[in-house]
Amino acid sequence: MLAILLATAIGCVARGTLLEQAMRAQGGPMPGLARESRTEVWVGFRGTWRWRTVTAGPNRYAWSIETTGEPTHYLFDGRVVRAFVGSALTSEDASPTAALRTHARFTSVMFLDAFRTPGVRVRELAAAERPPEAAFGLEAVFPDTGDRYLIGLDAGRLVVSVEGPVLLPPFERHAVRAVLDDHRRVGGYTVAYHTRWTADGQPLADERTVQACPLAREPPAAAFASPAALPRCP
Repeated sequence: MLAILLATAIGCVARGTLLEQAMRAQGGPMPGLARESRTEVWVGFRGTWRWRTVTAGPNRYAWSIETTGEPTHYLFDGRVVRAFVGSALTSEDASPTAALRTHARFTSVMFLDAFRTPGVRVRELAAAERPPEAAFGLEAVFPDTGDRYLIGLDAGRLVVSVEGPVLLPPFERHAVRAVLDDHRRVGGYTVAYHTRWTADGQPLADERTVQACPLAREPPAAAFASPAALPRCP
């Protein structure tokens, strides 16, 4: 009996917390991810859009949108948000209320990078609190803003939903929800290739990843200061 109890205790320790299980299911901490997507947008500028995103660590994010002219780039290096049209810098914003900061945080929660933020409070959700599509759930509350995010996990501990605050044009705060599926193994990591987005319960966009490229190492902040320096899929 003692041997059985000891083996059970060791097994529990080996499995770790729910967050640790989710990190292992993803393939471990991801140094960064470059993605190319085709997205059907249903509000604002409606239609089919092509864009690229790059995320690295909890505070670095880039969003590049194809247009009929030169691409538009929005970059956050962890300190300053910059906007470019082609290679031309059009604005800089170092304020803590810059909208792209909320996009960066939401994405970092989705890829579990945000949990590296000092002071973030993590709680496992009770069954009644979990998102409807989730077998397990986590809550993350950030010390700098008090913002709260709910993360749904499937039976395999993969992230299947994220809900939290995002600033969207015209720069109003919305409760944004992303539901993820079509998980694929790429470069040693598991990445969702399909995301359905809603804002305040209304359909926002349907995003399908065309190509995902996990980065071999975390790029420096300087890589998010200029479109030319951004990591890309080969």
